[in-house]
Amino acid sequence: MGSTEDTDNNERKMRIRQFFNAMEIQSIDPLWSNSLKPGIEKLLSGFYNEPNFDELYRAAYTVVLHRHGQKLYENTRELILEHLVEKVRPKLAGLSSTEFLVTLKQTWDSYEKSMDMIRCILMYMDRVYVLEQKLEPVYDLGLTLFRENIILFSTTREYFNNALREMMTREQHGEILDRTTINDISLMLTKLNINKADFYNEDLQTWCLQ
Repeated sequence: MGSTEDTDNNERKMRIRQFFNAMEIQSIDPLWSNSLKPGIEKLLSGFYNEPNFDELYRAAYTVVLHRHGQKLYENTRELILEHLVEKVRPKLAGLSSTEFLVTLKQTWDSYEKSMDMIRCILMYMDRVYVLEQKLEPVYDLGLTLFRENIILFSTTREYFNNALREMMTREQHGEILDRTTINDISLMLTKLNINKADFYNEDLQTWCLQ
């Protein structure tokens, strides 16, 4: 049984290699549209087990090997940005204070895991094109985009401060709150290299550090 499965896997990998070797890579478009883009979209959406990592890595490797690293980097950046603006921002809108903070933390955890997997797929691009051009590695690029387009986005920042202020008021009135999420959010801000003193008011910062 195992021998048959091994044979099938080897034949599949051989077909993948033959497909890429036979291609004359004049454009990134076929590999991007048919393989890399849908694979990265699935990862960003939290479907971690669906993409074929071997095929995605080989596709990215082939693209960079044929000197299309710039286009791959730009396409990846645009795809991540589109995900943040069109899917993450609406998910955070209109929530209660508690729901907002919990959803923000869950969204961040999922996004960070996605970026870690995307980094693995695009490892060859990081090691060759990104290094040569002195650009942000893919994982760091993802953190920058999340910081600038989610955390520092004016509406999100307003929700964030309002949520903390509401929770602070509830605690001051004697309600016992679970500070786990608040502590996790504080760690997220640190990882995103956000100065907490610049991000929220002094009274909120003091309360969060209690």
